[in-house]
Amino acid sequence: MKNVTSFYDLMGTRYDKWMEKGESTLEDELSLVISTFPEPCKLLDVGCGTGRVSLLLQEKGYDIVGVDISKGMLEQAIRKGLNRTYNMDFLDFVYPASSFDGIISLHAGFSYTQDKNKIRSIMKKCWNLLRSKGKLLWDTPNEDFYGKQRILEWPAGKTTVETICYGHNVNFLKILFEQNDFEVKNIWGSYTPLQKYTKGLPRIIVEAERK
Repeated sequence: MKNVTSFYDLMGTRYDKWMEKGESTLEDELSLVISTFPEPCKLLDVGCGTGRVSLLLQEKGYDIVGVDISKGMLEQAIRKGLNRTYNMDFLDFVYPASSFDGIISLHAGFSYTQDKNKIRSIMKKCWNLLRSKGKLLWDTPNEDFYGKQRILEWPAGKTTVETICYGHNVNFLKILFEQNDFEVKNIWGSYTPLQKYTKGLPRIIVEAERK
């Protein structure tokens, strides 16, 4: 994960502006989270980055905890006012079981691993952290759109930084969620506009409920 960490550390001060040119709008991302969690509740944001979405949720009364592997990204989230953040890999994150009504991971999810055992471990950790009937909103690149791996190149001052992002198979993920005691409620393929998953759309955004 060192390459991913250094990539986002360098991107921290530029990330929000760069995301304005991305495939989805902040308003549409926020709208999907709120439609999934209509009432203010306790949410964990995995890969919260600069707090783009979490800060707006916090302002609306949601109790937010953010975790991110990049110190540079979290510095921006803290500077902007995100109250509780943890700088670490999600699998190293320690918190009491059944603490959260929901877990979100937008533009992160399984983007940076192809390790099936790690993916299973992440799912099990999410299940443990969620309360009964708690929900997961988990976003991962679609391999039918991006391919199995893709180089991300973003400008950082006078240089360009890069890392590898991995696409995943929707059927594999659906089966894995169900094997780990989640009920898959919806699978979206894009935020802007919000559309149900198809092979031609960029994302696999899974809404799943803890059994």
